[in-house]
Amino acid sequence: WDFHDHSEDIFLTFDDGPDEHFTPGILDILEQENICATFFVTGSNATKNLSLLKRIGNQGHEIGIHSYHHKRLNLHSKHVLYHEIIASKRLVEQVIGRQVKLFRPPYGLFSPRMLHVCQQYDLKLVSWSYLTYDFDLYLTDQVILNYAEKNISSGEIIVLHDGHRHSFRTVKILPFFIKRLKNKGMKFALI
Repeated sequence: WDFHDHSEDIFLTFDDGPDEHFTPGILDILEQENICATFFVTGSNATKNLSLLKRIGNQGHEIGIHSYHHKRLNLHSKHVLYHEIIASKRLVEQVIGRQVKLFRPPYGLFSPRMLHVCQQYDLKLVSWSYLTYDFDLYLTDQVILNYAEKNISSGEIIVLHDGHRHSFRTVKILPFFIKRLKNKGMKFALI
């Protein structure tokens, strides 16, 4: 896919939301920092949080699909794939009023059937290059921040979570995470 031609760009993404407890805080931080990100939402969470879904879109963030129920889709039939991907796509498009073009498979697992469904519905498959492990409470905040500062370089697609049960941590560390990357001269772009 065609990423911008700015060598210092990085791409901040959030998976599994929107969540009424965590997504508002993340959106507030992104707004304060004047950063746009890409949110990969699940249909089941979007259905429960339509106003948050609208807010994500209204704040200028990109929205992609992350399935409906966050299943391991690589082993499922085409029928299940259609429901998981297309039901979510249609729901999100109806709420935000624009076309959804991105799909990130749960757990990063994909299959030839999934690729076919994505091609058929003009969805670009998006993975990641840097997983923050923001959901892993065995890692301290400082370890996550230090490792990110040391290892994230330009062009990275970074995964954080706004819909995981431990996403309170993401809200807590996000301002520090952004500051460290800005201090390295990184610029945040949309996928």
